[in-house]
Amino acid sequence: MSKPQLNLKCEIGFSASPASDISTVSWTDVTSYMRLQDGISLSRGRQDETQQVGAGTATFSFNNRDGRFTPGDTSGAYYPNVKLRRPIRLSRCANDAEALLSNATFWIDAAFASSSQTVSNLGTGGSALDATLGSTSGADSNDPKWLPYAGTAYVYLPGVASNYPSVPDAAALDLTGDLTVMCRVALDDWTPSAIQCLSSKFITSTANRSWEFRVQTSGTIELITSADGSTAITHTSTVAPTLTDGTAYWLAATIDVDNGAAGHDVRFFYAADSASVPSSWTQIGSTVTTAGTTSIFSGSADFLVGATVGGGTRNAAGKFYRATLANGIGAAGVPGGTTVLDVDTSLLTSGSATSWTTTTGQVVSINRSTSGRKAAVVTENKWLLGTDDYLEVADNALLDFGASDSFTVLAVVRQWGTVANFVRYVSKYAGSGAGWELLTNGSGGLQTDIYDGTNSASRNNGTITAGALSVIGVKGDRTGNTFGILNGTTAFTTTGFGSVADLSNAQPMRIGVRSGTAVQYGAFELVAVAVFRSALSAAQITAISDYYATRAASATSTSSPYSPVWTGYIEEWGNGWNQGVQPVVQVRASDLMARVANRTMDTLVTEEQLYDTPILFYPLNDSAGSITAGNQSTTSVATLAVTQAGTGGTATFGTTGLLGADQSATVLALPRSDASNGKYLTQTYNPLSGLAAVSGVTLEAYIYLPVSVPAETVRAVELARYASFDLLAIDLNANAPQVTLTIGSTTVTTTAGSAINDGAWHHVAAWYDGANVKCYVDGVETGSSAAVLGTFTGSILTVGGKNNGTTLANGWFAGVAAYASALSTTRLAAHAAGVTGATGESSLARFQRIARLAIGSWAASSSAYTASATMCAQPFDGSSASSLLYQVSDAEIAPVYVTPSGTLAWTGRAQRTSAATTTEVSATIVASSTGFTTTDALVVNQATYTRPNGATVTVSDAASQALYGKVSQSGTLYVNTDAQLTATANYVVNSRSTPQLRTGSLTVDLHTADATTSATTLLAVDVNSVVRVTSVPLGSITTVDVFVEGVNDYITPNSWTRTWNTSPLRAGGQAWVLGSSSYSQLGTTTILGA
Repeated sequence: MSKPQLNLKCEIGFSASPASDISTVSWTDVTSYMRLQDGISLSRGRQDETQQVGAGTATFSFNNRDGRFTPGDTSGAYYPNVKLRRPIRLSRCANDAEALLSNATFWIDAAFASSSQTVSNLGTGGSALDATLGSTSGADSNDPKWLPYAGTAYVYLPGVASNYPSVPDAAALDLTGDLTVMCRVALDDWTPSAIQCLSSKFITSTANRSWEFRVQTSGTIELITSADGSTAITHTSTVAPTLTDGTAYWLAATIDVDNGAAGHDVRFFYAADSASVPSSWTQIGSTVTTAGTTSIFSGSADFLVGATVGGGTRNAAGKFYRATLANGIGAAGVPGGTTVLDVDTSLLTSGSATSWTTTTGQVVSINRSTSGRKAAVVTENKWLLGTDDYLEVADNALLDFGASDSFTVLAVVRQWGTVANFVRYVSKYAGSGAGWELLTNGSGGLQTDIYDGTNSASRNNGTITAGALSVIGVKGDRTGNTFGILNGTTAFTTTGFGSVADLSNAQPMRIGVRSGTAVQYGAFELVAVAVFRSALSAAQITAISDYYATRAASATSTSSPYSPVWTGYIEEWGNGWNQGVQPVVQVRASDLMARVANRTMDTLVTEEQLYDTPILFYPLNDSAGSITAGNQSTTSVATLAVTQAGTGGTATFGTTGLLGADQSATVLALPRSDASNGKYLTQTYNPLSGLAAVSGVTLEAYIYLPVSVPAETVRAVELARYASFDLLAIDLNANAPQVTLTIGSTTVTTTAGSAINDGAWHHVAAWYDGANVKCYVDGVETGSSAAVLGTFTGSILTVGGKNNGTTLANGWFAGVAAYASALSTTRLAAHAAGVTGATGESSLARFQRIARLAIGSWAASSSAYTASATMCAQPFDGSSASSLLYQVSDAEIAPVYVTPSGTLAWTGRAQRTSAATTTEVSATIVASSTGFTTTDALVVNQATYTRPNGATVTVSDAASQALYGKVSQSGTLYVNTDAQLTATANYVVNSRSTPQLRTGSLTVDLHTADATTSATTLLAVDVNSVVRVTSVPLGSITTVDVFVEGVNDYITPNSWTRTWNTSPLRAGGQAWVLGSSSYSQLGTTTILGA
């Protein structure tokens, strides 16, 4: 195998904060300053299976001659953002052609784009060269149509006459009795400005009307039928289904030509999108019954999809996936019958297709118009242009070519039919002055023109092959004084520059129309455009052409051709000199685990409340003896002061309340004398801008009521602005929470739920969204009332009674907070979970919760793995986030680690016990220093685990102890059942009681890997991958399976060494089984302790 290209890119998020979502960071490419000769070191993961995952590290070296990487250098290019904790990442492009294209000044590619109005420039020119769809930054009539590919081919019809798939008429299609028509389609507009046909056998001019299935402008669905070919009967659904524009659905219509009651029935149906025909349908409205039996005319019209009357009428605009015709209907008139035609576009494999054969044996032809947008077969992402569509890039000197500048401009397009004269593919020329463009000439052939304002040069090269995905372009080589054009081959047809000099102008670059004008639009499918400020070699052109030829049917679509290798945060800028003369900066970075380790957590209750950014937040965890309670939100507001009503009662801070599992958490106890005598908390008037005239508001508190509290109506918490009589309050009606809302002169109260004086903590929330007021207890709605009362303003918070010192409550309080929004039910449930410490949730859910609270919702990668463990409450308060994640890892026996893209990841226990081999690596490419050993150093033959408020379980292996001595492992697992202790202990002993063949690490050099294992394959082997080492020289043992625990890379210009820290892939780890002859013998191998 030839040595792989490194194709590396190093980027720094200079403007990002450490809290930024890593997926939204604006990256600055600093690759050109990277000193590969000094080497790059990267690490992630852990040393072996006995350790937890620590912070991954990286070191980079950069040329700093101009001081751009010097913190505090005001003349530096990156000042003032050369700071610590800025994100940094190293990425690699696995495809050499993509890497070449990434080095273009400008490159847009549909495979790495989205439906956004702005198309990101993937080239070195950065975001200044981003392209905009159409004439404005918003959606407009000049926007090309975005056609994404998600793995299933479809035909997009543009709503232009003469664009439609068709099947020739045949006897099998000439149904005269009951029939079912179905269509899987995503119309651009489900209430179109004109009627759009879904499918038909219907021609009016020759009295060949059979039937037509269509969508009305109102959104209703219609089936038109004719018994004689001339007279049409219109059947319209009684209601319009609620469908989302651009979303695919199944639609169906059935006709029962004789309903047995001297009439005929038509029914309409829809179903959510699915790859197969739905088994369950929803009827649209009621059955449409028409007097008199009927039949369907057996005509000679072809079967058309997305059009009718020969293809020129009622043309649909949307994505068509399937259209079927069936003889007969199902029971009770639902879709059914025998399918006689199935036009299934998923059978298409190429965007160049003009026809295909159905599974029912017919040939489907794809008809395309001669002008405007044309029908497109979508097997990869693309933009569709026609009539007046274009993309624009603002004028930039990087797109101008001076008298000595070489250049290459490439466009990847698919052109259908007769090409109009003088249409533009790519243009930076307005018709006068200087510029350049790629266009068609007066004969429709491909041509390129360059101008310097006085002189010009032109070159043409035949016509584009209709339907073929073609790489076309223009190249100017000033060194060789050649100027040429490319048309779908790898060779340019060239001429000289003549006297043409500077091509620079002030025009934007446009794709699909001449720059600066609104004429001479192109109509084609666009895949990519690239502009290089160099003349590409023949080999480079070939690589790009081959790349697009082989990629045409790929379903892959990402935001960038580069894949991260390592992502982290800068911890040190080490400025110095290389050999005393060259300014160099050494950058040291750590991955996300370092931030996780440095994040000290508060109680789970507090963490969940702060996550939603409260305007007011009083945890009520103030120290014993306090007479005021402090606000811990980011809003500057007054403290709550202990206030006396009448006589008696106490207000005791520092009370150990055992709220959740955080033993150190304290709460406020407010035992009163009676409803008029006691203490409560209130504050002076607070003009809160965050709670002024809000359309939604949430007020919450954690409340504990002793069982002995009398049944009366008291106030627990209220938020009010008495000047305008706005009030939102949590009341206790016979100890049952209810909510009172007053805005102006109107008061609305919810019904009371169940009493909560049960000697347990409860989360209670008052909720208003501008339309309804609701009460939630422990995350569950317990009362609701309509309340369309306008906006709410809150200024004064009171806890334990009304602001005037009446209706005093009698209980304990914690976590009083107010939010300037109606929190979602998901968030209210998360707050309520703090009461129990989220006991009972899966280890996966706990991992995601900790990552979200410690770093942000973006920090936890999505996981397809199934959790084996369920968790009990963990002691959040004062713990580091990493220690909490390690507890989850211990419960699941699977590590948390950092992905190459910089997010936290987690795998379930089953991944380690039943993982399949993902990559085979021959021992012939592994470093010769690699050794395979068998040692008892990591043997464990007795495991003892306990859990909070649970049992202590010991599992042992007597046979192993007899051989290796007793080697114990013990710990606390935060699981919520004793059975999980047994299962975990059994797994540990069963998998580690016998020494296994192992290698501490495997090292490969990507530059010397053999031809059977590419660099891309080797780089894909990450933490939690399984590697099978083949051709092992160990006698009869020729393969060894290992689990990857950590990854280390060292990169230089001529070497990329990757080392995997490994552990044996253990086949053991069976669950605990009562009565097992080897394990789980009560009193022998398993001992239950208090």
